[in-house]
Amino acid sequence: MHKNGFTLIELIVVIIVVGILASIAVPKYIDFSGNAKTTTLEAIKASIEGGMARVHGKSVVAGNHQLPFAPNANTALAFPRVTLDGQMVAVSYGYPLGSDSEWQKIITYDRDEFTHTATTDSTRFIIYPKGQAVPNNINEDCIVFYLAATDTSKAKVGMNPCP
Repeated sequence: MHKNGFTLIELIVVIIVVGILASIAVPKYIDFSGNAKTTTLEAIKASIEGGMARVHGKSVVAGNHQLPFAPNANTALAFPRVTLDGQMVAVSYGYPLGSDSEWQKIITYDRDEFTHTATTDSTRFIIYPKGQAVPNNINEDCIVFYLAATDTSKAKVGMNPCP
């Protein structure tokens, strides 16, 4: 008698083996996507740091690195700016404001994969992966944040890794 195919026992053993392999492989794959996002956020952070240094250097040369950005004032000094790659960038205490409009002039990042949020007073700018809830503070996972300079502190850039 000639048999074709698998017996029921062989089929069950194959399903169990495939299930075990999948249970090992899936967590590794999920970890890779978190690592990939973290690596991209690290690159964005480095871009922000580089852009911040370029703007600050130009602000020091322009002599407006000690001036605050004062949007309600009526004088030209209320809006200290520097020219970076042919575009005017608003600064406060020598560093860029924490607004998307200013950072679009300084860095680029994949806006298909990442998005941003900023405070209305341009003091905080956060970049995070699309599909993630909008971060409420700088302590949340999977973000790059920029805190604009104040009269008592320099601008700060930070990154929290993805889980």
